[in-house]
Amino acid sequence: MNFQRETSDTNPDTQKEAKMALFLSPTFDQKPLEILYGTEGFLRRRIVKVIHPFLSTKVADDFQDTSWLAEESLQELATIDVEEIGDRELQPSRILIGLTFVGISALLVSFLLLYLSTTHSELSLRQQISSHWYQYIFSVCLGVTGMLLLGREAMRRNFSVNSEQ
Repeated sequence: MNFQRETSDTNPDTQKEAKMALFLSPTFDQKPLEILYGTEGFLRRRIVKVIHPFLSTKVADDFQDTSWLAEESLQELATIDVEEIGDRELQPSRILIGLTFVGISALLVSFLLLYLSTTHSELSLRQQISSHWYQYIFSVCLGVTGMLLLGREAMRRNFSVNSEQ
């Protein structure tokens, strides 16, 4: 199976130069996602080529399909101009990240308290929290970070445009 990109030039020196160009400093006309696409593709194709003989036929086919899907997805991402993305497009993502932090924090605190109440039921609540202080503080800080993200988004100016004005 051929995992290399089809190129019209079969000169080994040209192919070696193309591979080395991936690890050189980026030129000003390359976008960051284009650099990611080239570097990730180069590394992924080499890994697939090395691992493919050791896998069963079904797993190897699935692995190859996944590699092609990654190739197509990253090629599509490479066409995106990051500098054209504004605050309005990023606001829903920031809100979701804040809500995710708050939710995971609440889940971690509840799991921690459930774990402590079932395994160390002889200890008081204060003793339970003091014995697992770092985990408790991590969970609370994650929730506070999520609340700060949500508060920051709530205080930003509204991006909705009234058609009447």
